[in-house]
Amino acid sequence: MSKTLTAQILTPTGALFSGEAESILVPGSEGAFEILFQHAPIVSVLGIGKIRVKKPNGEVLLFAVSGGFVEASNNLVTVLAEKATAPEDINPEEVRQQRSTVKERLKETTQGREALEKEVRELDNLLALST
Repeated sequence: MSKTLTAQILTPTGALFSGEAESILVPGSEGAFEILFQHAPIVSVLGIGKIRVKKPNGEVLLFAVSGGFVEASNNLVTVLAEKATAPEDINPEEVRQQRSTVKERLKETTQGREALEKEVRELDNLLALST
């Protein structure tokens, strides 16, 4: 019997991944954790970070994620991400420009800072995955 999980990573715009995996590392709101075969059932909030999917053939897939939920039960893992991006879909120059714009807005405002700071963390996460 194969010791794999059935996994899917879903976003509002569609599925980023659907298939078999040996493990999935996700950024929980209280820290990263890994889901393996026969993991205890869990539902968790996702933070900002990366998802790492290790496929049965050893291939590793990475995705930048920001917000959402992960559920694991009976070797089925479903990630419902608010935002998730594959490395090949990240344009580092564009992300750097967006980050610069947001940082400038942060310097000029006292309201809405929390949302802008979150946006900077999301952009930093994209940059980290793109390099």
